[in-house]
Amino acid sequence: MQYHHDRIQGIDPEGLLYIDDDGRERTIDFETCRRNWMHHSGVSESRCVAWRDIYDEPPYIEFFSEPKIRFTFPYKRTWREKWRRHPSELGERYFRATVDALNREGWTTFDLS
Repeated sequence: MQYHHDRIQGIDPEGLLYIDDDGRERTIDFETCRRNWMHHSGVSESRCVAWRDIYDEPPYIEFFSEPKIRFTFPYKRTWREKWRRHPSELGERYFRATVDALNREGWTTFDLS
């Protein structure tokens, strides 16, 4: 599943609340994501719930829920940002704010970029 990041309604210690395509509130359970990451990565202990790539087109954060859920940050880049292979300034701001909110709640993401 893939959604625009503006579907995210909130992040707390237990999970992420978002709006699905039917307009219903849904929750991503971080404990489930953490267990799925540990199984996938082979680590014995982790607080990781998603992986992220700010340099992909569009940038995204994908949670290890069942099924995986990806939130994208699709903003047009200036020619300078394209030339430097940087994300758009606005997209980067929203992306970083989401990662920071996860970190404040005690969770981490794996950087693929």
